[in-house]
Amino acid sequence: MNNIRKSLIIIITALCVFACSKSKDEPAVNPSAEPSAEPSANPSEDPSTEPSADPYDFSGLTPNLSSDGKFITNIFEFRPAPGQFANENYPKYEASNTDADMRQKVFDAIGGEKRGLVSLGSFGGYVTFGFGHSVINHEGKDFMIYGNALYGNKKVTPYLGSCEPGVVYVSIDKNGNGLPDDEWFVLAGSQYDISTHNHTVTYYRTPADHVPTPGSPAFRTDTTLVKWVDSNGVTGYVEQNSFHTANHYYPDWYADDQITFTGELLPSNIYTNGSSVALQAVEWGYADVHPNDSINRNAFDINWARNSEGKKIALPFIDFVRIATGVLQQAGMMGDTSTEVAGARIIDAEEAKLLPLYPGQQ
Repeated sequence: MNNIRKSLIIIITALCVFACSKSKDEPAVNPSAEPSAEPSANPSEDPSTEPSADPYDFSGLTPNLSSDGKFITNIFEFRPAPGQFANENYPKYEASNTDADMRQKVFDAIGGEKRGLVSLGSFGGYVTFGFGHSVINHEGKDFMIYGNALYGNKKVTPYLGSCEPGVVYVSIDKNGNGLPDDEWFVLAGSQYDISTHNHTVTYYRTPADHVPTPGSPAFRTDTTLVKWVDSNGVTGYVEQNSFHTANHYYPDWYADDQITFTGELLPSNIYTNGSSVALQAVEWGYADVHPNDSINRNAFDINWARNSEGKKIALPFIDFVRIATGVLQQAGMMGDTSTEVAGARIIDAEEAKLLPLYPGQQ
């Protein structure tokens, strides 16, 4: 019996030695175990050593310089918000017009060297366009936007008149598909630090059975025409005035009964003096706030670009420009405030040398 016990002990000991030596050389595979967190022996094959991709690294992109056109050559989007000129004019909507038809009308008005007029409606309404080639970010201002702003009596208040600020956004064709579907960057103008960023407003088509709510003074023919609700839960209306009663204010070619816009909301620029109402221009960095003969104040620098979080972004060039109405207000007899666009052009490096930067534009 003792011999049998000794034999068993020897066999068990040998098996233990074999098992231990195997566990050191070839670890057992456990299907439910977590993958090893230890780095690869070859750092070049270890994903943890690779630098994270920088979404704002544009060094590998090449600008499109295939054309020498410095004016608007493409209207990619025309999405006006409700307003007194919608359907009625700038451009005029006609029955059965499609979105493509309306974009063509916009191009016919402001494409190339034409200086017609396009109205963007209330807050958020926008137009998106491109030039004949990429706009290079050179020293100084890079492009100019035309509008229909005018000054009144400067002796009363500087830059007082009819000035309807439009926020300017730019984008680079990072994915190379020729469409404005990459990230947008706002050009931070003089009102940027006191504006509400990423503000959202949803407008609702007026119901067919809507009953007008007249207001006072008498030019307020319907104070509840187009309802809107913003991202703070505030409700208001785009009002109808007695000067524009032949349209619905909500763009008729939109298929949906509501439309939402998000962007920079500027402080009100309404100036009142008794019964007089005017719209005061802001200093710089916005469309349609200074007469067109003030080239420098209507010129824009790509270096002002900020992302949605407010971070400054260095863009070597841009491919697309978007202009959107930046205020949400009713200005007495002037009605809802709507940015108007009358064209745009690229500013070359030589011309830019003649356009000095104003304080705060660096």
